Amino acid sequence: MPHVRASTRAAAGPLRRVVHGGFFATVLTCVLGVASYLFGRPMAIELHWLWMALISIGIVVLAVARFIRSLRAQRHGETVDAVLDAVPHIFFVKDARGRYEALNAEFERLFHVEAPKVLGKTDAEVFGPGLRDRFVAQDQEVIASGVARTYQNDIMVDGQLHHFEVRKQPIYDRRAQSLGLVGLSRDVTIERQVQRDLEQSRSDLALALSVGELGVWRSAVRLARHASLRDRGFLDGPVAADHRMREIFGLGEAHEVSYRQLLMMVHPQDRQRVVTRLVATYRGRQGTYRKQFRIVRADGQERTLEVRGSLSVRAAPGDGGKEPPARLVAFIGIAKDISDEEALKASLVTKAEEARLATDAKARFLAMMSHEVRTPLSGVLGMIDLVIDTPLSDDQRAMLMRCRESSVSLLTIINDILDFSKIEAGMLDIESRPLSIGSLVEDVCATFEAETARKGIALGFEVDEAIPQFVVGDSVRLRQVLGNLIGNAVKFTHRGGVRVRVQRTAGGELELAVQDTGIGIDPRATRTLFEPFRQADIATTRRYGGTGLGLTIVRQLVELMHGSVRCESAPGEGSRFTVTLPLVPWVPSVGAASGRRRDPHRLAIDAASAAQPDATPAVSGQGQRVLLAEDHPVNREVITRQLLKLGYACECAEDGQQAWEMLQAAAQRSAGYALLLTDCHMPRLDGYELTQRLRAQEAAKGLARLPIVALTANALQGEAERCLALGMDAYLSKPLQLEDLREVLARVLGSAASRDEAGRPYGRLMTLCEGDAGKVAHLVQLFVSATQDDLKAMDRAAAAADAPALRQLAHRLSSACHQLDEDPAVRALQAVEQLAQAPGPLQPQALQAWGAARAALEAVLARARAFARAFAPGQV
Repeated sequence: MPHVRASTRAAAGPLRRVVHGGFFATVLTCVLGVASYLFGRPMAIELHWLWMALISIGIVVLAVARFIRSLRAQRHGETVDAVLDAVPHIFFVKDARGRYEALNAEFERLFHVEAPKVLGKTDAEVFGPGLRDRFVAQDQEVIASGVARTYQNDIMVDGQLHHFEVRKQPIYDRRAQSLGLVGLSRDVTIERQVQRDLEQSRSDLALALSVGELGVWRSAVRLARHASLRDRGFLDGPVAADHRMREIFGLGEAHEVSYRQLLMMVHPQDRQRVVTRLVATYRGRQGTYRKQFRIVRADGQERTLEVRGSLSVRAAPGDGGKEPPARLVAFIGIAKDISDEEALKASLVTKAEEARLATDAKARFLAMMSHEVRTPLSGVLGMIDLVIDTPLSDDQRAMLMRCRESSVSLLTIINDILDFSKIEAGMLDIESRPLSIGSLVEDVCATFEAETARKGIALGFEVDEAIPQFVVGDSVRLRQVLGNLIGNAVKFTHRGGVRVRVQRTAGGELELAVQDTGIGIDPRATRTLFEPFRQADIATTRRYGGTGLGLTIVRQLVELMHGSVRCESAPGEGSRFTVTLPLVPWVPSVGAASGRRRDPHRLAIDAASAAQPDATPAVSGQGQRVLLAEDHPVNREVITRQLLKLGYACECAEDGQQAWEMLQAAAQRSAGYALLLTDCHMPRLDGYELTQRLRAQEAAKGLARLPIVALTANALQGEAERCLALGMDAYLSKPLQLEDLREVLARVLGSAASRDEAGRPYGRLMTLCEGDAGKVAHLVQLFVSATQDDLKAMDRAAAAADAPALRQLAHRLSSACHQLDEDPAVRALQAVEQLAQAPGPLQPQALQAWGAARAALEAVLARARAFARAFAPGQV
């Protein structure tokens, strides 16, 4: 570079002068020698010439040597120039007076100057006042102190503020005289930014670790190639643990930490799985370690930790020779004390279990109260019904009717309280089955005809034609909602009437409105009308009675059905209660969706039967023997009298065990019973277990199926489904009404009679085959073959808890059993199908129902095989 070569040329100037002087001295010596030779003595002249020649030669040799050294110095200067230009930092040299003697290319580039214009000048001549004063002060401090110093300078470069770190070193000659200084300046702008970012990251990390209460550890251990984590090299290697990590383990700051020590503090019951997981991570060469375990701190406290770490195994650098290369095991991780969280989780689990137990206890209490309250009430109502049908005077009959009305009112209050308790306990479920809105409204209105006729008010209903014939819903709860609203309207109406209107809203919802011309309600009272135990006012409560739960139950039931209810009323103008529910038309395509074709007429019959009671004609008992199993003496007497009144012969058992013994004795005498009427809750052997024993015996021995009707005072949700799932044929709730008993016995015994009609088994198939028993036997053979395969498939589905498969097979088998008039098996399979529709995993109730249905199917197969053997021997 020119600014460095200029100094090199300046150093070579004296050398050139010496060379030039030597040349002129040699010429002068030659001239003088010639003159001496011409005018002097020859010998003296020769000596003189020789002397002068030697001096001249010496001068020339010296000049040549100096010239060679100058060339070397020039080359060295160029090398130095190239080196300094390659340095990516500012380099400069100043003399003792502060003038620049040398500088490099980076100086020129950053400050946009040229070396010839800077060399020989001071800072005052190159930079502005701000920088000049600062640089001069620094130079004077360095020269005065005689030691190197480092300074931080902020300089604007191309409009950007740059940070420079300058190192200035004083220089001296051999006599210790100051020659000036040399400086090296680095641009540290990016380094400072990186340093600030790094410090901010460290601060953020420290804050995050502090907020998260996380302890950090790290280590890097060098192990031989064949060493394992269980070797001392790893276990005894140092572990760097921060303050929080030491605090978690209860270790002091001065305490050295190793993996062996940490592992020894792991709870003995957790230590093996911790080590196993650690070794597995190590063998994977690289991966994430995550574990939750307990430790025993140095102070004896037991804590629970969650530990996460990252382990990396790689070849260690610097290995050589014949030995296998070593491995470098690097491990870094965090630990968190989660003892409080685990204690909270355990507390929540305990609370949940306590809540479950409390719910179960509440359910048992409700079942017990339902049974204990309704059982004596059943005796009262039953006796009243029996006495009313005896010859009585008008006064006696009127008094008994009052007693019956009071008993029915008491039963209504008990049912309201039980329903409210079930809803509050979350134990009431809403079903989705096909129903006819028109038939339901007509039936509910019919129950109030006698009361409205007595009060002289009108009761009518209207169903919009836009409402589908069949919709999906819970007919029982919808009847209850509508019955409560109509009952309230009738109770508070003395003139005019009550009108029920069902229509479809513009939004496609189902709207049921009950409007009356009764006493009306203050609009301010409607705000609390649907709250528990609230009525319009105290006077209304005293005059009309009631618990104040009816409308609360209505609201809760409607909300369970995803609907709403509202009231519009004014005093003296009547009231209008409107219930809005989702309208879901029933589409008869379920069978097709599951890959089976069903008779459309049969689908309509199914929907109609789901929407209204079976229209079975009432028949007399004709002396058929019924075994009654009932532990309450009053109920035994009442039901016995009711059966006798209906024309049945009755024998009684005081509990399930006695009933079982009587059934076995009757079978030995070949004098079986036509039907078993059994209470569900009895000492020694209850009705559920009695039914299971009977169905198992029938399946094992191929006996004819005994119709079983359940009696229970338990009004809780699911009781009827449980009875049918266990293999019972029907269900009656206490208090037992005479008409209900007549209807159920007629239906159950009527279907059994048609099934077991002498000479006419499988009546439906006989009609289809025009009485040809051989053809019927062929169809029965097909049924037996297919059902055996389906039974195995259902066993597999039940074992695998495959609800969809179990539901599909149950539906298929129920259709087949229906063709054989095996109604009990149909009902048992329908119970399985319904219970298997519940979302989530297969419920235990569904598996229990499958057990009962399987027993029923075995009995059906036994009868089918017997029939086939009789009419098609050798083919079954």
